[in-house]
Amino acid sequence: MKTRVFLNTVTAVLIAAVLSACASRAFSVSDQPLELDAAIREASDYLNGRLPAGSITVFLNIKSNYPDLSEYILSVLSENAVNDGAFSVVDRRELDTIRAELNFQMSGEVSDESAQSIGQMLGAQSIVSGAVSKIGPLYRVQVKAIEVQSAGVQGQWSRNVPGSATIAALTENYAPATPASQTANTTAPQAAQRGNTAVQAAGPADGTYRFNPRVQAFQGARAVSVYLDKIVVLRGYMTIYIFNTPEGAGSGYGSSLIGSWKAASLKDMDNNRSAKLVQAVPNGPPYGSVAEYALSYQNVSGTRLILASTDRPPIEFYEIVLEEPED
Repeated sequence: MKTRVFLNTVTAVLIAAVLSACASRAFSVSDQPLELDAAIREASDYLNGRLPAGSITVFLNIKSNYPDLSEYILSVLSENAVNDGAFSVVDRRELDTIRAELNFQMSGEVSDESAQSIGQMLGAQSIVSGAVSKIGPLYRVQVKAIEVQSAGVQGQWSRNVPGSATIAALTENYAPATPASQTANTTAPQAAQRGNTAVQAAGPADGTYRFNPRVQAFQGARAVSVYLDKIVVLRGYMTIYIFNTPEGAGSGYGSSLIGSWKAASLKDMDNNRSAKLVQAVPNGPPYGSVAEYALSYQNVSGTRLILASTDRPPIEFYEIVLEEPED
C-alpha cells in the first residue's frame, strides 16, 4: 500500500512538472517574434475565433508607411479567411471599386465612422483593419475587428515581426518615416541635389496649392456637394477654401451649414496629430467676387491631410496631398 501511494505521489509530481514546463514554454514562445507569414496565420486563427461564424467580413486597410507590405498582409489575411471558411469575405474587386470612388489607400488611415459606412455599403457585418509600425529591427503588426452595426470592437491582435527577406522586398521602395523635426519639406531634396546641405523646416512650403478639378468630399460612402478648391500656406498658417459647386462661383454656405464646419478637424497623417483650428469663416473672405467657406489652421507640418466636418457621419476629404505650390 505504501509503495502504491509513493508511486502515485511520484507520478503526480512528474505530471505537474511536465505541465509546468509546457506552460512555461508556451508562454515564452508567445512572447517571441514570428516570421511574417506565421504571424499573419496566427492573426487569421485569432479572427476565426472572434468573428461570428458565417458572417460577412471586409478586410479594409492596414495603415503603414509601406503600401506593398500593407497590401501583402491584407491579401494573405483574406486568402486565409476564404480557405478557412469560418466566415465569408467581401470580394476584393468590390472593395477596389469603393476604394477608387472614395480615393483612399490600403495603407492610409480610415476613420472608424468611414469604415462603418464602407462596411454598410458592402453589406458586411464586420470590418478588419490594422497597422504596421517599425520599432528598431522589428515591425509591430496590429489587427482589429469592428462590428459594422454597433462599431464595437470584436477583437484586437498584435505581434512583433522581425525583418526578413519577404519584408525587405515589400519595403525596399519606401523610405522609413522620420520624426517631424527631421523631415525636410518638398524643396529639401532639390537643395541637396544642388549641394546645399541645409535642411529646411518640416511642413509644406508657403504658397497656393490649387486643385483642378476640385476635389469632392464624401459623407460615408456617398458623394456630397462639397468641393476643395485651394489651400494657401503662409508663415505657419494653412487656409483651406471649399465650395458647394465643382466649378465656377457657387453660392457659398448659408447659416444652416455653419455649425458643421466651424469646428472642422484637420488630421495631419504624416505626424498622426490634429491641427489647431484658429478661424472658420462662411461666405468669405472673398475669392474675387466669389463666396466660399475658409478654414484656417495653425502649425500644420504634414503634407497628407484629412479634413472632416462635425456632421455624423462626417463630411470628409479622405486624403489631401500637397505636392508643389504654384506660387
